[in-house]
This record gives sequence, structure tokens and C-alpha cells, in this order.
Amino acid sequence: MEQEIKRNIPRDLFLHLLAIVTLYWSSISFVTLLWQFINYFFPDVLNYYQGVYSLELIRFSVSAIIIVFPVFIIVSRYLNKIYAREGAVRESKIRKWLLNFCY
Repeated sequence: MEQEIKRNIPRDLFLHLLAIVTLYWSSISFVTLLWQFINYFFPDVLNYYQGVYSLELIRFSVSAIIIVFPVFIIVSRYLNKIYAREGAVRESKIRKWLLNFCY
């Protein structure tokens, strides 16, 4: 008989949700940062206001990238270790549902 592997479903759910949230947060912060740099280096000539870019958004985006992106890398590596150890996690319904729902 095959030995049944006991899976940890709450752990899988938490790690996959954390990976998805940190990926989205990092991506949005990166795009916001690029957008603010474009506003700074190529200002709108027709706009009468002095500065259209926001230093607060630049600060928040940089700090979010510095903090959140390493968390994404760590969680992704941990998930890959789990996938190598437990092949059933890669084929779990929770993972597939979250990937279809969020991506």
C-alpha cells in the first residue's frame, strides 16, 4: 500500500496567499516608482503646476520594494523546497484554485 502523506493545508494556503500578495504589492510599487520617475524627468509642459510627481509616493514605493520583494523571494524559495519534498502540494486543489483566481 502507498503511504499517504499528511499535508498541511492551512500552511499551504497561507504561503500561497502571501506569495501572491507580495508579488502584486511589489509589482504595483515598481510601476508606481517608474511612473513617478517619468513624471519627474519628463514633466507635462502644459501643466502650470511646479511638480506633478510625488515624493511621498516615491518614498513609499521604494520602501515597499525594499521590504516586500525580499519577503516574496523568501516565500517563493520556501514553497519551492516544499514542492521538491512533497509533490502533492504542487498538484493541490487549493494552489490551483488560488492561481486561477488571482493570476
